[in-house]
Amino acid sequence: MSIWTRHLRSIKFDPEWPLPGSTTIETADVVIAGSGNDWGSMNPAAEAVGKVMVGGEASSVGLGGFTQGGGHGPMSSHYGLAADQILQATIVTTEGQILTANAQQNQDLLWAVRGGGAGQYGVVTEYVMKVHPAPTSVVVGTLSMSIIGSSNESIAAGWNAFAANVQSIPDMMDAGLAGHQTSFAYYVDGKAVPSISHNIYGYNMTAADFTSLLSAVLEKMRAQGANETLAVSLSEPQVFDSYNSFFQTFLNDPSVTAVAGGGSMMSSRLLGRDQLTGNVTQSQMVSYLQRILQSQDPTAGATMVIGMQGGNGTANVPESMRGALHSSWRTAYVHMIVLGSSIDPTADPKTTLKSAAKWMNEVPEEIWEEWAPEMGSYMNEANPYNANFKEAYYGDSYDRLMEIKKKYDPTSSLFVLTGVGSDAWDYNLNTGKLCQVA
Repeated sequence: MSIWTRHLRSIKFDPEWPLPGSTTIETADVVIAGSGNDWGSMNPAAEAVGKVMVGGEASSVGLGGFTQGGGHGPMSSHYGLAADQILQATIVTTEGQILTANAQQNQDLLWAVRGGGAGQYGVVTEYVMKVHPAPTSVVVGTLSMSIIGSSNESIAAGWNAFAANVQSIPDMMDAGLAGHQTSFAYYVDGKAVPSISHNIYGYNMTAADFTSLLSAVLEKMRAQGANETLAVSLSEPQVFDSYNSFFQTFLNDPSVTAVAGGGSMMSSRLLGRDQLTGNVTQSQMVSYLQRILQSQDPTAGATMVIGMQGGNGTANVPESMRGALHSSWRTAYVHMIVLGSSIDPTADPKTTLKSAAKWMNEVPEEIWEEWAPEMGSYMNEANPYNANFKEAYYGDSYDRLMEIKKKYDPTSSLFVLTGVGSDAWDYNLNTGKLCQVA
């Protein structure tokens, strides 16, 4: 049985919500929202009162599971993740209790839903979350890189420029920029050739300021090759007069939001400055990018998405607002996703996903462990069959989360793949049966 919260759609803003447990008369600027809302309803409602939330990049993304899993988006590099905004949650337990979790009561449950994974400790029906002043403008530009020709020199220049771009991201984010990059590796005569499209946003700045901030990145990338081997460009910046117009025009692509699934399993890792620049040379970065950007089918191309979703925003979240979220978010700058597994649409779900998972665990997951052993993954966008899910998705929080789950869901009625305690169960995708492991 799946529990559907879609019709829990209330939205109310309160600029002076009294903080529970405050010894003085302290208030917060919040939204009180039903967990069935999505960002297509939340963003316009926030803009109507001059506010912005840490939300997803597509209007169809729901508030509930997104938030409990962490929840990153265009504003997370400034304010932290969605889980870091939770001041209170109303939760229905499997034993029928309706609990309020905040700084004054059920604090352990509040800690758990702040990034400890969705749908595992009870059914969240309502959130009280911090909101922030909306940007007065958003500047957007696309930085593109491709190679010219297919010579070894051109391909080497492309990989070096790719590495220079990735290694520039922490400085870009420290300067106030956000965004995401999509990169591809396609094959020409058996050689992997990279190309990138890097969408970058700047808040409350002019187009001239935006272009100036990116000049050093463009220079570094262009320095990796001559005009006849490498093409690096920045599009004419677009300026939006509100966050919601930026969201609806630039991010809310109907061709993406209408998709319910895809043809590849994903794997991901959080990477901080140490993993991008501090302990990694450019040649080492080229090697990591070439190895991680590969496909289960050696002749097929592969896709990578790099989200600029950590940085100062997640690092500066007050201790009082931090919950069970994986601790590596506090040092991470980027969330890097790769898609390269092969899905056979003619095979039954269990067989084809088992094959894809085996390759994922033996190739990308092993590379992540070599590259960034101390970092975790973002559980909402990751390998659902990660053999090391406890450490990768929960880290040091796992044991405490296990105790909280036993306390609030003593019958283990709530099951989520790679959720806390999920290794005690076997879920058969073909039959739908969920059975305890003997």
